[in-house]
Amino acid sequence: MRIARVFSHLSAAFLALAVMIDHVRERSILELLFGCISTVECTLRPSGGGMELAFQEAAIEALSRGTRVIINDECASACVIFASLVRARACLTPSAVMMVHRASVTSVYDPDGNEVTPEDDPDRYLNPPEGYEVVKEIVDTQYGVDIDEWLARERKLPAFTDDFYTLTREETLLFWKPCG
Repeated sequence: MRIARVFSHLSAAFLALAVMIDHVRERSILELLFGCISTVECTLRPSGGGMELAFQEAAIEALSRGTRVIINDECASACVIFASLVRARACLTPSAVMMVHRASVTSVYDPDGNEVTPEDDPDRYLNPPEGYEVVKEIVDTQYGVDIDEWLARERKLPAFTDDFYTLTREETLLFWKPCG
């Protein structure tokens, strides 16, 4: 049941991403997420994260173009997933701030106990009316195997999904190279 819900939410997110990409074909996903116009080098603007699939698509774009990625500011949540996927082409300036948190999947149920999915009713899923139940379930993070293992081993992830852990400069350099 839990896996089916996760896949249901992922398929909804993928559908939303596909629609978003279709509407903005003339702009790249790197430009949409980070304001990057150049295909040679992209200095990320601050990012608090967002839809994981959009950031994965941006990583695919950056890697296929051979874009050098410079992380120079806040990069949180799905942005860290992006940064992990493009590590071979990425570097961090001393101003980079990498922030991670526990991942979660949200399920919404109507008063009769029927699940409301983003595909079926995006408005009620995103803004459940009074009487609807919202259940947040913690799931495994996807920052990259080495980062996920390190976070678990060092017990760095906060207990709640809304709380972030900010990696120290020394910790970020375990996973990314410095610019320079």
